[in-house]
Amino acid sequence: MKKCAATVIMLFAALFLLPSCASTQECKKSAAGTLKVGWGRRSIAMKGAVPITGQFFMRVAQGAYTPVEASALVLEDSKDAVIFVSCDVVSVNPKVLIAAKELLKKELPAVPVEKIIINATHTHAGPSTHDNVITYPNKVDIVPGEKVQKFIARQIADAVKEAWQSRTSGAVSYGYGFATTGHSRRTIYLKDMGKKVKAGTGIAVNGHCVMYGNTATADFASYEAGTDTFINLLYTFDAQGKLSGAVINVPCPAQTSETAWAYNASFWHNVREKLAARYGRKIGVIAQSAAAGDLAPRQLHYKDAEKRRYMLKYRELMESYVKNPMARPAVNGVVDKNVPLDSNEVIELMRAEDIANRIVAAFDEVLSWAGKEKFDSPVLKHQVKTLRLPKNDFPKAIVLDEQRKHAASMKERFKTSGDPINMLVHNSRLNSRRRRMAAITTRYEQTQKEPYILTDVHAVRIGNIAFATNRFELFLDYQHRIQGRSPFEQTFIVQLTVDPKGTGSYLATERGEKNKGYSATPYSNQVSFKGGQVLVNETVKMLYALNDRKTALRKNPAVITVPKVKGAPGAADWAKAPRLKDLSVITTNLLQQAPTTLRLLHDGKFLYVKANCGTAAKGDKVLAPPVSMVQRDGSLWQYESIEFFIGRNKDSYQFIFAPGGKLADYSHSAADKVSGVTWNSRKVWLTTTFTADGWEGVLAIPLDELAFTGKSKAGEYKFNFGRNAFSQKASGMTSRETGAYLPLDGPFKNIANCGTLKLAR
Repeated sequence: MKKCAATVIMLFAALFLLPSCASTQECKKSAAGTLKVGWGRRSIAMKGAVPITGQFFMRVAQGAYTPVEASALVLEDSKDAVIFVSCDVVSVNPKVLIAAKELLKKELPAVPVEKIIINATHTHAGPSTHDNVITYPNKVDIVPGEKVQKFIARQIADAVKEAWQSRTSGAVSYGYGFATTGHSRRTIYLKDMGKKVKAGTGIAVNGHCVMYGNTATADFASYEAGTDTFINLLYTFDAQGKLSGAVINVPCPAQTSETAWAYNASFWHNVREKLAARYGRKIGVIAQSAAAGDLAPRQLHYKDAEKRRYMLKYRELMESYVKNPMARPAVNGVVDKNVPLDSNEVIELMRAEDIANRIVAAFDEVLSWAGKEKFDSPVLKHQVKTLRLPKNDFPKAIVLDEQRKHAASMKERFKTSGDPINMLVHNSRLNSRRRRMAAITTRYEQTQKEPYILTDVHAVRIGNIAFATNRFELFLDYQHRIQGRSPFEQTFIVQLTVDPKGTGSYLATERGEKNKGYSATPYSNQVSFKGGQVLVNETVKMLYALNDRKTALRKNPAVITVPKVKGAPGAADWAKAPRLKDLSVITTNLLQQAPTTLRLLHDGKFLYVKANCGTAAKGDKVLAPPVSMVQRDGSLWQYESIEFFIGRNKDSYQFIFAPGGKLADYSHSAADKVSGVTWNSRKVWLTTTFTADGWEGVLAIPLDELAFTGKSKAGEYKFNFGRNAFSQKASGMTSRETGAYLPLDGPFKNIANCGTLKLAR
């Protein structure tokens, strides 16, 4: 029994929460669901020498290796809506969003354009959406940026129109699984590598971090970030319950084939093809990158093992590619078709295939159980807020150094003759470096005048889950900070969403800024790590505003005066007793869904504790302890139950009581060598009954058997209580919530957590 008692103590020390629903409303199935679902899709593979972004030199499309698309999903319930759009590009220029909205306003005014969320998948082989102004010598007939922007805006608008006009009654389900997609690409060293490993001027400044650094050196210490293996999934279904599409959210940018000269949607193309083969060509996919500014598809310390994996696993696929490689530009009039089997180009393609297989496997696994619970009338709320984030205010010394470097770069010459592609690569690279160095001075001067940037953040609630957007390549830590504090079961973070107020950059952590390296220096960061925390805090506030579960966090100490009655209390006595209610769900401090009320009385001999316990929703069933459970069983906390603590100084007693007259009691005395020993008082008694919407119980604690060390005021005790709310819905789904009356800091039995009971004379 001592081992069981110790297990009881771990209940609240574990601090975990597994609620089924965030509100009663969203778990009900209406006769006619209110949710409307629509899907649309368009190609964004514009023909011609369209610029491809993702490197520090310009590439132009030599055709398409895979389709590149804009996919749209509409979720609407007549009260609110969200329109998700994912694009196979490295980033989306604000001009594209603005133009797409204008087209929709003119052609289909019913579309709520303010509800559109467009995110880039961050493939480094998609059409550029940026201005691409050519100010250097060039012989390639490049499609102007403005023309590309208009084309992509047109395609996005048409995809949204298709989704809006095709929307019909449907449902959603959701879940999460595991699929390793991204790895930390910021390599940390024991020494400052700034002088040893030179970064390109205008590209980065190395420190203890080097982007994609060598791991086969004695100076290698670690990776800066971990690998987040979570995959968040939102499935959509038609009125007949058939799968129609999904939002797939993974912490990984789609940047395989980073230097390709042909369109390539990276692993998202492979995912779409595999899902189409399983579920039909009409299956819709919104491809989202969660926070992954410091992650990438490639791993760095298992390169040889990775090659062997692909050689054995995808040999035929690799050989078929070598026979028919993707298009590449002709240099000096010659196209090099020689692609070795183990070349980086082939490995990148196999990496995309491997990642896609993991995503699809997780997709199927999650659907197998999440699809059992569909919601046709989930709560749908969509909020947009403009935030002010502190800019990256770097020292003036950095500006002066960049000005010197910029002056030196101005002495370098552009090529004015020779092969057109060689000219384009050389001249665009030099131009890029110059612009990045000059931008340091411009940004420094702008920051002195205006130390904040403005950015729009979307927060969307769909039942028990939420989406939160940002325009940055957001470092992974920020995602975990938001998700850890979110009041929702699952929170999808969506990075690289287009913002009408500007284009995003990397947003590094404080740790990242100190380590330096590409993605964490003034070249790459328009917002400081302090701004990153503001983004986290404001996003969490938005999520709480969307959640209708009020907070119930109390401040210690709570002082309760317990009235005195003559003998065992009756109904009239209980009516006058103080009522303790509104439990805080542990870890979130949200109001526990299952209502709990506790009343306290005493007669000088016994402290009487009466609990009334309801279920979260009408029709739910309390999961009471099994009839076979023996009295005073230490496993009682694993079922529907009330836990009550009473103590003095460092000593306390714990009582657990449950429907069916089940009871367990423990002593946590400083004199006991093992905390949590079974007490089994002979005088304590309990009565329980089931009610129409739950159960109630009355516990009588013999005051004369409570023994405490040290001195204390007569008739004064410390106390706290909580409820393990276990219930089952008609669908068979079970729900568990662990709530407490007073805030917890460590184990529930800690006296520091307790309020004060004063027994009236």
